[in-house]
Amino acid sequence: MDRKLAVVLSFVIGVAAAAIIFTKVGLGQALATIWNAPLLAVLAYAAITFGITAILVWRWRVVIKTQESYVPTFWQLFRYHLIGYAVSYVTPGAKMGGEPVRAALLSRHKESFKEAGSTVFVDKSVELTTSATFFALGAAVLLLAHAMPTQAQELMIITAVILLILIGFFYYLMFTGKDFLSQLFGLTMLHKTKVGKKWVKHIKEFEQHILDFYRKDPKHFLSTVAISFLSWALMFVEYALIMVILGIPQPSVLELFLVITFIGAAYIIPLPMALGTLEAGQVSVFKMIGLPAAAGVGVAVVTRLKDIVLTVIGFACASYYGLHLGKDLKTILPINEKRK
Repeated sequence: MDRKLAVVLSFVIGVAAAAIIFTKVGLGQALATIWNAPLLAVLAYAAITFGITAILVWRWRVVIKTQESYVPTFWQLFRYHLIGYAVSYVTPGAKMGGEPVRAALLSRHKESFKEAGSTVFVDKSVELTTSATFFALGAAVLLLAHAMPTQAQELMIITAVILLILIGFFYYLMFTGKDFLSQLFGLTMLHKTKVGKKWVKHIKEFEQHILDFYRKDPKHFLSTVAISFLSWALMFVEYALIMVILGIPQPSVLELFLVITFIGAAYIIPLPMALGTLEAGQVSVFKMIGLPAAAGVGVAVVTRLKDIVLTVIGFACASYYGLHLGKDLKTILPINEKRK
């Protein structure tokens, strides 16, 4: 299927799903509640959102510093992060679409695309593995503290076990210096093609930058993990404030964990802006914790409004930097890269 057609089709499906959910649970009520929210709570929510973004930029900067090359200022990276966030939000697939864009912007600072891309890969791998670990640990606590349907328990246990195995295997490869990307590329048999042969060298160089981060000094890795868990702590505050904004009785820490986990899961499904999946997930989790479905839609609406504001700011920054996504990425991809 053509890529553009796939994106359009996924967008249409998402819009249709979201429309059905909004019709059933009442979007108007949720919007009215948000409009009448306490100003102090809204300002606090905005401050926490800024704080979480700043922490994620800080983590990326820690990774960049390990290369001992030019390090852009915090505010430059902050803008690059927002641009990547914006692109990821409007493209399907686990918020990954903006990562090459971040690498493209960083490569403007006397970095090769491979070096820049490796910092983004490391940053994203730490984010995903710490999030997956958090999910696995939280799932264990939830199973002990909440009565859940047997099928849901089995699914959660299987998912948690698989995630922990994958995380353990990933870090085993990282800290022992084992090839992984080049091995995966080899499995595709593309390395035997004319174009594939050109990519092999670039993949190995890119991979080496990643392995160097993990083997050079473990304290940098531990720093990024600590920063990731700090961002998770602020996320609990963020969603507690959303409950205040919506006038919802404060849920327990475990219930907040469920809300956050389902939001994260919604963005994994390949639909632009998680249309439909975000709302459906929140309706499900709010029913699970005994709160009205409309409250779940309210949480989804606030989350979506935040994402839209950040996306608008991100694309405004992209316009400021004169970034042409297709053209810029095509000219700096490793296969075209003439810089070392």
